[in-house]
This record gives sequence, structure tokens and C-alpha cells, in this order.
Amino acid sequence: MISLVTTEHIERAKELHEAHYKNQFDLPNFLSDFLLVYSSINKDEQLVSIAGVRPILEMIAITDPSKSARDKYHAVYDILQASMFTAAANKYDQLHAFIQDPHWKKVMLKRGFSESKGQALVIGV
Repeated sequence: MISLVTTEHIERAKELHEAHYKNQFDLPNFLSDFLLVYSSINKDEQLVSIAGVRPILEMIAITDPSKSARDKYHAVYDILQASMFTAAANKYDQLHAFIQDPHWKKVMLKRGFSESKGQALVIGV
């Protein structure tokens, strides 16, 4: 059953994170920067799971492969700077890029991107 989050749920989530997930990901602050936070509780009203939906930013770029390496180098730098500025100006602390091409992955890693913890999954709504 879905329930509004209580302070007890938050405390239990902290305990669960410390015991089971601290080496996998940082404990999010469920009380800030989420569109909605909710708990799933069992029939005894015990917390089973806590979750939240938060917005993330994704940078999408289309690059002309026929342009020179120099032009593409400068373009990546320029669009990344503009994207990072946009993210920071809108109070986001992360910018995501989903890369399929190994070459572009290498380029983005050199520009400061890092691989995310876990594998990105998506579902249509």
C-alpha cells in the first residue's frame, strides 16, 4: 500500500541504506529536490520501500561526423560548457548523457563525465 512518507519511514530508510546500500549509492535527501516521495508499507504498516521521483537533466547532442576533428573538439567543449551553465543556473547538480558510441564515450569521459553507478534503465509512461 502506498503511504505518505513519515519521519519514521525516513529513519528506517537511513537504517536500511546503512545496512545494505551504503557501498552502492549515496542516501538521497528524500525531503528535498523530489517531485514526489512516497512509501510502500505492508499490512502491519511497516515500511517495505521508500521511493521518490526527481528530475534529472539530459544533454542530447547531434554532431556532424563529416566535420574536422578540430571542429568537433571545439563543438563538444562549447556545448558542454553551455549545458553545464544551464544546469547550474537551474540548480541542478548533475548532467546526464547517454552514449552508445565508444568513441564519444571516451571523449565525454575526457571532458569530465564519469560512469554512473548502476546501469541506466528507462520506461515509457
